Amino acid sequence: MPLLSVSGEFGCRPEQLARLAAQRLGWDLVTESTLQESLERDFAGRLPIPDRAWPFVAAAVLVQHAAHGPLVFSLPDGQFLLPSLSGLFRLHLTAPESSRLGSVMIDRRLDRTAARALLRQSEAELLRRRRLRFGRLPARPAAADLILNTSTFDLDHQAALLESALAASGARHSDSLSAAAEAQLLFQIRLKLARFGLNPPGHVPAPRPHFGHPSEEIFAKLLDFYRIQWQYEPKSFPLQWDKDGRVTEAFTPDFFLPEFDLYLELTTMKQALVTRKNHKIKLLRAIYPHVNIQVFYQKDIQDLILKYGLPRPGDEPTEL
Repeated sequence: MPLLSVSGEFGCRPEQLARLAAQRLGWDLVTESTLQESLERDFAGRLPIPDRAWPFVAAAVLVQHAAHGPLVFSLPDGQFLLPSLSGLFRLHLTAPESSRLGSVMIDRRLDRTAARALLRQSEAELLRRRRLRFGRLPARPAAADLILNTSTFDLDHQAALLESALAASGARHSDSLSAAAEAQLLFQIRLKLARFGLNPPGHVPAPRPHFGHPSEEIFAKLLDFYRIQWQYEPKSFPLQWDKDGRVTEAFTPDFFLPEFDLYLELTTMKQALVTRKNHKIKLLRAIYPHVNIQVFYQKDIQDLILKYGLPRPGDEPTEL
């Protein structure tokens, strides 16, 4: 997906370049202020976000924006977000201290002494936040595709060089983020955020069906916790027919996950009683090879209960 990260040292005006680049490219823009607005809307009551959770929260917001089209973002240390995505181009701005000091004096209308004090304070704060949020990081050149000295080029030349670099890298013409890829990315982010008791915004089915077994309700709660869309017994698959074409045997999987195009079947029966169900699943795969289905057996369910501290079947249900 086409993504452009514009970051830089304090005094290099990365957000100003990001705004110009977004305007020239016709891409959407996310800045620190728009990110904060998203956090206040989607994580109301959970702010401030823990430092270690911030990279995953920011990544969730960026992925959701990128699902609607190409994106430019200018965030502190944004070059370290979503590093494995294809189509991501990372620009980092740098300049000698004297040049950055001059920019701070102009932008903040400060004298040299006050501007130097603000520069030192801001650099120290950025370094502190970087260590808290990301831990140990690679050297800066390894975390950028292009580094520009803002004291050498004015803003228009910076934008022109950036466009040339984007064209040469092919990032500008990379494939858009598909719905399936977005779902996979958000799922991985949800797993990370669950460690902090946080969920990115997403749809969770509101109506609660009548489950055939307590283990199914427990599993539904787990899917809700990770913001995974699910449907309960949405479809039956005919497996055998009589000579008149009437269905004599069918199979109805317990869950369907639309984001992953995946059916799930749970079985908490003893292994000796699972043979008939396994036979049905084998028939299903033979007759409908395009249908993706995963089976969770009794041990799988027990492992989930132990891992996530869920109530055991028969216990009083509790909210995750």
